[in-house]
Amino acid sequence: MMKKLMIVGIVFLFSCSSVPSSTCFNGKIAKPATSGNILFVGGSGPGNYTTIQDAVNASADGDKVFVYQKASPYQENIVINKSISLIGENLQTSIIARDHNHSTILIHHDSVEIVDLNFPFYNSVDGIIHCENSNFIRISGCILIGASDGIEFYKVNNSWITQNSFHQCGMTYTIHLVESNGNTIEENTFWHNVLSGIFIGENSSNNLIDFNNVNISTNSNDNGLEIERNAGGNNSILHNNFLCSVSSDVRSRWYGNYYEHRIGHNARILFLCPKIILPIILIYPVINVDWHPAQKPYDIPI
Repeated sequence: MMKKLMIVGIVFLFSCSSVPSSTCFNGKIAKPATSGNILFVGGSGPGNYTTIQDAVNASADGDKVFVYQKASPYQENIVINKSISLIGENLQTSIIARDHNHSTILIHHDSVEIVDLNFPFYNSVDGIIHCENSNFIRISGCILIGASDGIEFYKVNNSWITQNSFHQCGMTYTIHLVESNGNTIEENTFWHNVLSGIFIGENSSNNLIDFNNVNISTNSNDNGLEIERNAGGNNSILHNNFLCSVSSDVRSRWYGNYYEHRIGHNARILFLCPKIILPIILIYPVINVDWHPAQKPYDIPI
């Protein structure tokens, strides 16, 4: 009997380790986004596309659109309505919106990946990357600079914003969730952004905010993370570096975060001082407490 159990365990471990990393993230299973053809943009070989949108239009579900850096910056507004991956050659592969009244990238389809792209100095009320009515979106390894709004999720579920860098963004919000549930915001860096780094808005619950570096401009009195009173519950805020204020109007799970601004920060009795998270609007009597705040910042890659 014991031998059979060992065999079953080994088979289970092998099957999990063989799942592609793009399909298994933080316990959620997504459809593979890249299983088809590769379409190239901006290169010199035969069949290369001149614009990203032309390549997207010619793609099919499961394809990958690979964008060369050489022709940067690409000046266009891109609409993605297929399950594809859009991947930059490197972090100098940049896209600037041609029409600043609309998002640089609009996504309204499931299982889309945006990887290793640079979005420099852009302002729009719609956000640089705007996703709506979608599931299993992954935005990873991108740089967003000077954006009025960075990434917006509207009715987006079971998706990931990971390992991105946001600098001098957020005249409104750098990452904004509305009616979006079960998402992961992890290992991102927010530096010198103007207003909130992350805003969890209306009817957004069961989201994970984990291992992020969050900082707001020294001239701002706003918060690096805000959870508004109409947001859903069960959001988890774990193991982040908050070099700024944070606020929440609803009950959430706060655990193991580092807070630069808290009583006892430099005291020997630091471990006796939990972090009290006040509501955004003080008339709402909701107090969250991180009973086990970190005593020093986490070594999160920048």
